[in-house]
Formats: sequence, C-alpha cells, structure tokens
Amino acid sequence: MENEQTNKTDTGGVKDNPAVEDAGIVNPILSEAKELAQRIEAGNKETKELQKKEEQLLAEKALSGTSGGHVEAEALSEEDQKIETAADFFKGTELENAIRKSGKK
Repeated sequence: MENEQTNKTDTGGVKDNPAVEDAGIVNPILSEAKELAQRIEAGNKETKELQKKEEQLLAEKALSGTSGGHVEAEALSEEDQKIETAADFFKGTELENAIRKSGKK
C-alpha cells in the first residue's frame, strides 16, 4: 500500500523550484514586456495629441469658411455666355480654341 493517502508530507527526494530555475529566462522577458508597454503608452499619448491637433484644424477650417462648402459659380455676362455656348458647340476642334481666344479681353 504505497499509494495510500496519509496526512504525512513527503520529505524524501529532491525538491526543485522551477520558478527559481526559470528566473534567468523570465526576467529578460518581463523587462522586454515592460519596455514594450512603455513604448505603447508613449505611442498612445502621441496619437491622442495628434488627434487633438487634427480636431482643432478641422474646427478652424469649418469656422473659417474654407471647408469646401457650396460655392457659387461666377455669373457670366450675356456676351460671355454666347462665347461659351459657341465654344462648347465646336468642342475638340480648332474653332473652339479660336472662339475662346477671340472672346478673351
């Protein structure tokens, strides 16, 4: 009955502490993990700062009226409209170029 359960502790044999044996391997891994965590935190901080700057630029752009909203086309005079119509009719030909050149002031 060697495998019988008792309240006695096993005092025989060699006791190995794997945590102490692996400490040489674990410490470099932990220090590398800490270093990577610090780099990630620094990157997150920089990302937040860049996002804040981008928000400020977008707000300034929206408030300054240069955000690319609706832009009214210039009103052409009746003579300029006739020149444009004639140039569009002859689009892709030499007459188009001639009409546009003659219409310039």
